[in-house]
Amino acid sequence: EDKNNIYMIDRNNDVFQIKYLWFPEVPDCTNHLENTLLDGEFVIDKVDNKEIYRYLVYDIVYYNNENVSQQPFTKRMEKYQNIIKVRNEAVIKGHIDDRSKPFSIRAKDFWDLSAVSELLGDRFQSQLLHESDGLIFQPPYISGRSWRILKWKTDNTIDFQLIIANKRQSHEKEALLYLNNMREPFSSMHYSPKLDQYHNKIIECSYQNKQWTFYRHRIDKTYANAKATADGVMNAIKHSISKDLLCSVIDDDIAYANYLLELN
Repeated sequence: EDKNNIYMIDRNNDVFQIKYLWFPEVPDCTNHLENTLLDGEFVIDKVDNKEIYRYLVYDIVYYNNENVSQQPFTKRMEKYQNIIKVRNEAVIKGHIDDRSKPFSIRAKDFWDLSAVSELLGDRFQSQLLHESDGLIFQPPYISGRSWRILKWKTDNTIDFQLIIANKRQSHEKEALLYLNNMREPFSSMHYSPKLDQYHNKIIECSYQNKQWTFYRHRIDKTYANAKATADGVMNAIKHSISKDLLCSVIDDDIAYANYLLELN
């Protein structure tokens, strides 16, 4: 309703207000955006041994009271890129004091399918300022879960709730891995005293040599993955796609598409 009503919604559907961040409709700040819903991710970039907080916008659902979710992605991209452009121009012209902002706003980069081999190469990976979680091949935007999204990762992982418990009829401990809203453990992992600090917390685990191993503590999450997500990961592990296979299939598909274009 006014320029100070800026909110964020996290993965747990918790809503909190963001102060000292404004989004003008035009660079002179005579009007501000209303009822606009952006989609993005919060990252911590490491630059010159400093942590820089950034929000990377990668989609838009509502723009100034208009539902734009069904528009082509190129049109939606133009809209959220323009939001960021107008805001940056307002900062340059001195209409917005950007020194007190809690984090910066940027547009997340997208690449054509033909760039996959380059994106997975050592040169590009070494230039990333934050940890990469793989590649996402994006279909048209829909609300809720989309089963058409293809996410490729070097390591397929699941977020579990870790429970350290005593084995029955034994003083030994075991590390049990639970999914969200599941009363029985999905699996278990080799126990070590180092895991005690993560008891009842969410940890990300990778599946290697037919067993689960600790990958990292998910301090950003309060719930484990759902059963449907875990089943999808297990299916991806069973039918794993290597980096070389992914690149070769894409290169062959692009070459075939170009061949058909030449025929026409």
